Amino acid sequence: MICKLEMRNILISKKKFEGGTRESMKKTNEKKGITLIALIITIIVLLILAGVSISLVVGDNGVLTQSKRASDVTQEKTAVEEVELAYSSLMAKYYEEYASNASVDKWAYVTTASLQAELNGTGTIIGEIEKNETTKEIEFTYDSGKNKTYKMKITYDGRVERVTGLSIPSTLALQKEENVAGTPTAITAVLDGITGQVNWTNSNSAVATISSTTGEQINVTPVSAGTTIIKAECDGIEKQCEVTVTVLSKVAVTFKLNGGSVNNSTEDVVRNEFPGTEITLPVPTKTGYIFGGWYSNQELTGNPLDGSTINTPNSVATYWTKWREPSYAFRNYGNPVATD
Repeated sequence: MICKLEMRNILISKKKFEGGTRESMKKTNEKKGITLIALIITIIVLLILAGVSISLVVGDNGVLTQSKRASDVTQEKTAVEEVELAYSSLMAKYYEEYASNASVDKWAYVTTASLQAELNGTGTIIGEIEKNETTKEIEFTYDSGKNKTYKMKITYDGRVERVTGLSIPSTLALQKEENVAGTPTAITAVLDGITGQVNWTNSNSAVATISSTTGEQINVTPVSAGTTIIKAECDGIEKQCEVTVTVLSKVAVTFKLNGGSVNNSTEDVVRNEFPGTEITLPVPTKTGYIFGGWYSNQELTGNPLDGSTINTPNSVATYWTKWREPSYAFRNYGNPVATD
């Protein structure tokens, strides 16, 4: 009886222990779950704070961006001031000369060379200045020498302004040789004060092709003779370039030997070359005669061709050989000797 009672008490104690252990483990797991959630929330908060900090430094309105913008503004103002000083110096020289010569024209006085001279090494004018006869304004691209280029405008009353917007060449003349693939030529869109993607269109790909429809620089390859309009657009601004393609055909250049020979052949020499190609002039011989040069007319009048080469002309051409008999002087024991 006593043994049964003790056994019963042991079983009851075991059940209480197991129940207490399970309850304790449940509470422990709940605590671990809460701790894990808190850790995840903490990590998320830290990531958000890190993102905010990075944005404050390198974002669109961040410290680094604002610093770069301020630097860009300073460089732009410096470039404008450099052009203003150069133009003022040039105008001082103009008025000094005008005082003694009233026929000096102010509009003609400003040239690329004269303005560049007054810049005195502070910057460089890229290309040539463009004069607007209607508005009496001068525009040009200015390289400040600090890896920055600006489109500048000088008004007739002497104000210097930076021109913002999109610019490309207004015309482009390309050449290709007949039956030969054309050579690509680059066109660059210059963005001043605007940002965004540059989009390109081509009105006639049979005349010329473009390498891409996006990007600040594309290549234009001539295909056939004709004209096409290539347009660039960015930020609502559109500019166009008229591209003219000329196809060069080979031109026949004939050298009439007039009874002479070249390399033991009496056949006239014919060269077929593209315009502008350098041709070495043949040097013919004729027994008993002296070569007197190549002439552009059959009457052999005027002056012969100068030098040993010519550039192939744009159209068919013929040249004639002039022969002359040598002059003799009687000496060397009566044997005639040619003097020329």
